[in-house]
Amino acid sequence: MLDNIVGDLFARVDRLTGEHTKRNPRTAEIHSARKQVMRVRGRTYQAGRAMALTQLAIAEGDVTAAVPSLLAAARTGNGAERARAIALSGDLARMIVTAPGRGIARKQDDVPGLYQHLEKIARLGSPDLAKRVRTYRLVAANQLIAALRLAILRTETDENAAHDIVLIVGRLLSRKRADAVVNRINGMLEKLDLHEKPELQSAIYRFVFDARVRAASRSAGAPPTAEEVTEFLEANGHAGARALAQSKETFTVAFDGCEAVKDRIVDGFRAFCRDTPTRAGAKHLLDIASWTQRFWRDAAFRDPLLEEIASMIAKERGGAADFLRGLVAFLQGRIADAEAQFAGAVEKSAELAKTGASSFFAGLSEEDEAPLLRPDTDFTNVNRTDHAFVCCADLKYFERYAANYLKSAREKGGRIRLHFHIAAPTHRQARQAFKRLLSGERNVSFSSEVPIFPIPTYYASMRFLRAPDFLTYVADRVVLTDIDVLFRANANNFLKSPLFAEADLGLRVYDKVRLLGCYGRPRDKFFRYPRLVPWGQVNAAAVLLLATPAGRHAAEQIARDMRRHLGRALKDRNSAWWIDQNSLLATLLTLRAEGGVRIVNLEDAGLPCGSFDYTGSEAMPGGHPLVGGF
Repeated sequence: MLDNIVGDLFARVDRLTGEHTKRNPRTAEIHSARKQVMRVRGRTYQAGRAMALTQLAIAEGDVTAAVPSLLAAARTGNGAERARAIALSGDLARMIVTAPGRGIARKQDDVPGLYQHLEKIARLGSPDLAKRVRTYRLVAANQLIAALRLAILRTETDENAAHDIVLIVGRLLSRKRADAVVNRINGMLEKLDLHEKPELQSAIYRFVFDARVRAASRSAGAPPTAEEVTEFLEANGHAGARALAQSKETFTVAFDGCEAVKDRIVDGFRAFCRDTPTRAGAKHLLDIASWTQRFWRDAAFRDPLLEEIASMIAKERGGAADFLRGLVAFLQGRIADAEAQFAGAVEKSAELAKTGASSFFAGLSEEDEAPLLRPDTDFTNVNRTDHAFVCCADLKYFERYAANYLKSAREKGGRIRLHFHIAAPTHRQARQAFKRLLSGERNVSFSSEVPIFPIPTYYASMRFLRAPDFLTYVADRVVLTDIDVLFRANANNFLKSPLFAEADLGLRVYDKVRLLGCYGRPRDKFFRYPRLVPWGQVNAAAVLLLATPAGRHAAEQIARDMRRHLGRALKDRNSAWWIDQNSLLATLLTLRAEGGVRIVNLEDAGLPCGSFDYTGSEAMPGGHPLVGGF
């Protein structure tokens, strides 16, 4: 009886960990299973218990816990259990160096000890497996040339060696001085017959290609050319197309001849997708096509491509396919169809329910606003002024970010009014928090409200719900921002932009391809493209309100759309990700359809806060089919 119970538990762990994916997480069930496995006792079940704990730790993203359990399974298991544990040692060795950025819990000091355990396990198996673990131990220690040398030696007997070489070469060529090691890498790889390994050859070529792109973007080397890409694709076929389609650097930074290079890659990958249509391939084709100027400039290219992508997934019925159909419908201007497809994606996929698909609505009405029409607000402490930057937060976020928001604005020379709208259980608590953090600061004001719904989604929506109030009580010209932004330029100068002289509303719309700088990489210029998803069209981080008659009407529309989106989401959905940006898109489309409101794009003015440097920014011809046209 007990054997059956324990056997069923271990079988359930196998099933759960196999079904648990990023798209369909089974986190709660895995946590529950872990508790049950921990209660299993007895030498008979020792190896099975250790292997189950290993599987659950990997599913939970905890390599630090997985490795000791795996060692116990290898030492105590019978033939089949032991072999399974030994085989898993190589995968865990790779996971330690590849998965930390995806949530793997490990402490840097634990890494040598983890590899010692894994090498003990691997030595119970084969010399190749032990060498593979040693390869990743070298990678973890950042001894990449030594790791590459060992991986190359393994290629004759270990089929995993090619995958390991790709990872190591990618790391070497992602370094700042990648150009200095390209020749050395090529010399080491000459020992391999890459013509017999087209996938490996193509992947390595892509890394070298990326390194050349980075160097060319900084005028430190000759860029790849469209002719080179054509020759490579002719020689390497679909394997080459798949490799170059992964080169995000090529689609992001600017270099001489970059558009012709990108177009050749897209055409090559499109040919691969035609021959081998899959949902994942179709989605990636849409992604990389949208990272070209041609996609946004030329409807004769874009429209047939969208139809082709739709045909590739016509028979697929999963949530990811619904999501992709929603993107196609949106780009084609079929808003109601897009809503239906996104709703299907949210219903079928827990991961997609955490995207803006959860709050993309069409056909909202007054009925959706009802729960949000009677806010408890207090603006009595505000002296109205001409210009102001306004941010909103609950007490927790106010206490965390308000001082840095103020400091960064003042350090850039701006003495403009900064206004904080604070959500708190009582107005008194908001007032006390403001005095505690910002008393004595000049040209700073606050208002407060007792939130109708004390939840993060509501707090993120407040500045749009209160847009008309900010024009009434705070200033004639108001910039709504997130509270966690840092100012990069003088805020006063931004509000003096001549672009605003004949405007009623300013929205930050990704309407066309733009070439921008970046404060983190000052030598590079980056392309920023219009977004594919509806909730990526209008960036909620900055909105300009103006107290003209049409501007007040626009502020009322912003608040109305926000009430309706929030009301519908709270009623019909378990989550409401990106609801503020979906709502602002609805406002933009409504105001454009009505006419009479002069809307300017804040991207054309250059924003004083954020990561991008707008000095010398350049807008390219063409634009998004729905939100372009500024």
